[in-house]
Amino acid sequence: MIAALAKANNIPVLVCCESYKFTDKVQLSSGSSNQQARGKDLINICHRTPIIPNYEEINLHLSNILYDVTHSGYITALVTELGMLPCTSVPVVLRRQEDKNTL
Repeated sequence: MIAALAKANNIPVLVCCESYKFTDKVQLSSGSSNQQARGKDLINICHRTPIIPNYEEINLHLSNILYDVTHSGYITALVTELGMLPCTSVPVVLRRQEDKNTL
């Protein structure tokens, strides 16, 4: 949502990541094969009073996914150990990594 809002307001979105995290897999929903963290971590922040103290009593189930899937159209550039790259360069980086692995 933040990246979409930034794009709508012409604010550049830079993502810092290492190229080994690039993948050619398509994830249709971030919850399908995503790792889950503890849901209560979303409401217990820095040992303060929980935002929703009775979330279990009101039958609220918290889903705390560890990875986010952001559409590449919202990202201005990727900042990697290879330099600053446009999102369209990810397939090229993946091909080069694959070529190195086959040698």
